[in-house]
Amino acid sequence: MLPIVSITLFLPLLGALLVMALRKAPAPLVHGIGIATSGLTLIGALWMWSRGVNETGFAQLEELAWMPSIGAAYRVGVDGISLPLVLLSAVLFFLSFIYSAKVKERPHAYVVLMLLLETAAIGTFTALDAILFYVFFEVSLVSMYFMIAGWGHEDRQRAALMFFIYTLLGSLPLLLAILGLYLGSEPHTFDMRVWIDNPPLEGGAAMLALIAMLFTFAVKTPVFPFHTWLPAAHVQAPAAGSVILAGVMLKFGTYGLVRFALQMTPDAFRDAGIVVLVFGVVAALYGAFAALAQSDLKRLIALTSVNHMGYVVVGVAIAALAVDPAVRATA
Repeated sequence: MLPIVSITLFLPLLGALLVMALRKAPAPLVHGIGIATSGLTLIGALWMWSRGVNETGFAQLEELAWMPSIGAAYRVGVDGISLPLVLLSAVLFFLSFIYSAKVKERPHAYVVLMLLLETAAIGTFTALDAILFYVFFEVSLVSMYFMIAGWGHEDRQRAALMFFIYTLLGSLPLLLAILGLYLGSEPHTFDMRVWIDNPPLEGGAAMLALIAMLFTFAVKTPVFPFHTWLPAAHVQAPAAGSVILAGVMLKFGTYGLVRFALQMTPDAFRDAGIVVLVFGVVAALYGAFAALAQSDLKRLIALTSVNHMGYVVVGVAIAALAVDPAVRATA
């Protein structure tokens, strides 16, 4: 069977390599490669959608041995949570490439970064190996940093640096949580499916891992009071960068809440569900009222994104509180 997930995932990377090879190509050709590559990626995402998912578990699985000695491998696939996000990412990147065709300043670097960011986004949503997930998660950060710093507006350097420091430091607790989940699994593995089917941590260890994950994804979502990097990044980013930031990258946080926190530490999340619920409500209210005071459209969109993500966090917290351990044990 054709490895459509991997093809869709790495098409933008191949496009980026092609643009890098054509260093003297004119800007229209470079943008044309970006649009064509993103269009093919969208076709791949639509193909994945047409193949559907299983009612339970993951579908369209692709696996290749990578580092068997430590239980790491190239593992990708989709389920009902990740597949819509892959399609959303492909649509928004395609539209962003069309809009960006007018970019004249360093078009080669711009298109390369956008294509790398697309691979990172799709990889974040399709990775089923924790190391692979973390790599894509961080590559997206680096790509967006250079997008803001290179093609943003007047205060782009400060906004890019704030974005980078916040999200880089925010990612470190997730790395510690991943190591904890790895050490808690028997045999040791980075296979996220194993961690979901049989959560490797319990008690205090699970709560510590949950706190680490909640911190990372609270920064990435973001929720109040970890949101202060977003308005500046949103306002200073180029138009296409703002679209990807709000439409794709903010979803990394809530996706991580579901994929890691909710599915891998369900008991701890249930115990902490009320606290997470309160954070979600505060974020939703703060984002709404702060947005009412804005006159700058992009800043308003940034704060309404905080509001919208607050609603999502509330939904995830309610799902955690509603989990019946007896039902999960027999599932």
